[in-house]
Amino acid sequence: MTIIHPRAAAALEANSSIPFWLWDHASFAMPICSPREFADALKFDPSRIAKTVLLARHSLRQHQRLMSPAENYAAVCIPAPARMNFARVGDLLGWKRAELATVDELKILLGYPSGAVSPLGIGDVPLFADTSLLAFQTILVGSGIPGVEIEIEPQALAAISNARLADILMTR
Repeated sequence: MTIIHPRAAAALEANSSIPFWLWDHASFAMPICSPREFADALKFDPSRIAKTVLLARHSLRQHQRLMSPAENYAAVCIPAPARMNFARVGDLLGWKRAELATVDELKILLGYPSGAVSPLGIGDVPLFADTSLLAFQTILVGSGIPGVEIEIEPQALAAISNARLADILMTR
C-alpha cells in the first residue's frame, strides 16, 4: 500500500469526491531519479509533472517570517521542467522580492521534505498554480513522501487547495 503524507491525505479525504491516483516510483522496473525519468516511464509530457516550491518574503528573517506564515510565505506549483518568474510571484503577493524558503522553514512550516512538497495540506500558506497546468487533463504533484506522486485534475487541485491561477513562468 502506497502511503502519502498525512497533510496531503487529510486534504484529499476532506474532498473525497475528487478522483485521484497514486504513483509509486518503486513500482517501476527502472529507478526513477528525476521528474524527466518519471515522465518517460509513464510516457507523459514532462510538463504534466509539477513541482511545488515554498517561497518566502525576502525582506524578513526566518523567525520573523514564521510569526505570520500566511503573509510571509507562498507555495508555487509549476511544471517541473519550467522556471518560475520570482519577480512576477513577488508582484502578485505585494512583496519587493521573493526567495526560496530554507529547508528548515519547509520542515517547520509544512512538514514536507525538500523534493516531495505537496500543494495539498499547506494550511494558510497561499498557493499559486501556473495556468499552463490547465492544458492537461491530469497532472502529477508531490504527495509529501519522496517517490510518491498524486495524479489529479488541475482544476480539482485548484479548487481543493484554493490555488490562485496565474502566469508565473519565465518567458524566453
